[in-house]
Amino acid sequence: MKPKLTTLALVAVGVVAFAVGTVFSGEGQETPPATPPGPPPPPAELKALDGFVGQWQSEYEFMPEWMGQPGNGTGTTSCQWVLNGWFVMSKFHGSGTMGDYDSIGMMTYDPADKTYRTHSFDGFGQASIADMAYDPQNKAWTITSEEPDAMTGQPLKTRTTLRFVTPDKLEWEYAAQRQGEPEFTVFMKGKDTRISQPTKK
Repeated sequence: MKPKLTTLALVAVGVVAFAVGTVFSGEGQETPPATPPGPPPPPAELKALDGFVGQWQSEYEFMPEWMGQPGNGTGTTSCQWVLNGWFVMSKFHGSGTMGDYDSIGMMTYDPADKTYRTHSFDGFGQASIADMAYDPQNKAWTITSEEPDAMTGQPLKTRTTLRFVTPDKLEWEYAAQRQGEPEFTVFMKGKDTRISQPTKK
């Protein structure tokens, strides 16, 4: 039985397509696989986060406004560059009159928004995103967020300020403003001292 014309036409098209593909691919030679693109280089703005990298010893105190009574604690923080130099990861462990506390943070710079940002997670199941702003004249960072209070679900504004007294000494305070309050209230203050040199990226 003779093949139908449509079948012959399809075969002819296939032969032509093969011939054209052979010509353009180098007479049947295999085209080498494309090299996968590497990660983009980190922006120069990330250099400002170098000051946090290293091992730190913390001493901090709670204001009476926090839990109705004063308290204090000590802790350690480890900060290092991770993920091709795009993030500074911090791991904190503290203990004191309010119990143990653990957290992990990821600081970075968003080139699209031209904003420094930190993502934080802790052992109480809380997660938050905050913006960071650097004041080079005072060698200070201000970290701000506006998210629901994890305890009450009500709107809560937070503000943490960190000032480099020296390259290896930080003074900081944490303040918050609850819904309906006219101003921020300082809940915590602390001092951090670097106890080992930064790890290279």
